[in-house]
This record gives sequence, C-alpha cells and structure tokens, in this order.
Amino acid sequence: MKIYSNSLTSEDVHAAVPEGTRVDQFEPMQNTRVRSKGWKVHIVHPGSKRPANTGRYGGATDSTTGYNGSASWDEWGHFLSALYEKDPHGRFGPYEGREDFHAKTRGEYRRERATRSRGAR
Repeated sequence: MKIYSNSLTSEDVHAAVPEGTRVDQFEPMQNTRVRSKGWKVHIVHPGSKRPANTGRYGGATDSTTGYNGSASWDEWGHFLSALYEKDPHGRFGPYEGREDFHAKTRGEYRRERATRSRGAR
C-alpha cells in the first residue's frame, strides 16, 4: 500500500503496525507529487495461511512466504486508523484523509469504537 504524508515519519509508520503483524515491505518513495513523503508498505501476519499479495502476480504460494500471509482486512483497517490519528490529512491507499477513510469504512475503525468493542468482549 502506498502511504503519502507531509508529517509522518518512518517511525510513525512502524509504530502503527497492529500487534501480531509485522512489516514485510517498507520502501521509501522518491519525488512523490502527492505529499512530501511516501512509502510502499506491506504488512503480514506471521503464521497466517492467507496468500500474501506479491504486488505483481497476485497471491504468493506458501513456499515463497513461509506462512507469513497477508494481514487481514481488519488488521489493515486498524493500521490505517492509527496512521490517521497521527496525520488526518494523509493519503493512504485509496483514502484521501481521515474523514474519507471513516466514511468508506462506515466508521468501523474509529479509535473510540474499536476500544469500546474490544472492552465488551
């Protein structure tokens, strides 16, 4: 996923990675026109058997990933929500800012909602 920001640092991006996942790809982009900084980021869930998208040919086979499968939809959602807490004006993947992200995900990853639902379990 492409992450564009005027204010985030590499450390901010790594700090936003949800527990149980890890960064598999972190590539700074040069000369971004969208924002002053940009990265290509891919997070994986170690042990997951979900095929990881290679970005070139679709899902990777288990032999190439060693069961470091793709992070789930929710893990990506929590990752993006944490980034938007730091930079509400960033452009992350298809989302143009925090309000666009929450509108398109119907508020599923709003920090206060996520905290309440985890506490209710």
